[in-house]
Amino acid sequence: MHPNQIPNRLNLMIAFTNFPLCIATILIGNYYPSYLILCIVIFALLHLNQYALLHEATHSNLHSNKKWNYILGVISGIIFPTSFSIATLTHTKHHCCNRTDHEVFDYYYHGDSLVYKFGQWYSVLLGGFWPVAVLGNLIIFFFPGFPKSRIIQKIRSGQRMLEDMKPKDVFRIRFEIILIIGFWTFLILYFNLSFLYLFYFYIAAGVNWSTRQYITHAYSKRDVWEGAINLKTNFIHEKILLNGNWDLEHHLHPELPWIYLKQSAKDKKTETSYLKQYIKMWTGPKKGTELSPKAISLVEYFNGYKGKDNSSYNID
Repeated sequence: MHPNQIPNRLNLMIAFTNFPLCIATILIGNYYPSYLILCIVIFALLHLNQYALLHEATHSNLHSNKKWNYILGVISGIIFPTSFSIATLTHTKHHCCNRTDHEVFDYYYHGDSLVYKFGQWYSVLLGGFWPVAVLGNLIIFFFPGFPKSRIIQKIRSGQRMLEDMKPKDVFRIRFEIILIIGFWTFLILYFNLSFLYLFYFYIAAGVNWSTRQYITHAYSKRDVWEGAINLKTNFIHEKILLNGNWDLEHHLHPELPWIYLKQSAKDKKTETSYLKQYIKMWTGPKKGTELSPKAISLVEYFNGYKGKDNSSYNID
């Protein structure tokens, strides 16, 4: 394998193993309630791995063939569930706005509402980020102009996320959401799935995913590129995350496929463990002292790939 080459076969194997395992845990938990709790725990971990695959696809790092990268991204989004195109748009914007005022939830400043800040923070820890992300898909499906509405523009964290969405993106988004709805409608009706049990599965997955989204950013440097931390964790958890615990390395080198992140950071120390960071997050937001960095443009972001546009997102 050449340096930084995307591990196509490995990614395909993981993708086509994890997807059916996710479905299998839901079916087993549905038909054998005595195994429900075990299946829910397993699903929450598999769901995290499924998102890690989706994340690789948003960086065009899931497969070197663009069509396959798109197909695998769409499939990975079904389990979440989310449109791959929405995930690509919002995640790209996350890299552009990282640790700016649009994405700083862990610090409060003069003029901030502490009730709002602490409520927002603990809602993330309790899984609130996941239903917002899913609901956002349905809103965009019916009201694609919603991100530019007055309601969203008054919410600092939502102002920038979908500002680059174009009409052609709306078509893809709607197509992907129809696929998701069709898949889950078939699965629920054909296998007579319990809505209550399915709710339990996604409560656990939502809490697990929601916390993971900010744990590698909490209390980090307020810098667009360096505003993340590397966290120590055990081997199994690290592979479930597809080395997502090495998030500082990912933000510094977003062009790197997941298998190279740990190797790339071999001479750098991890600041703390995943568990210690998680416990620290429960202490709540802190008083901030650093000024907000300036958000970067898409062009500046892709130029940060050392001049290599490695993304499936078209900035033209």
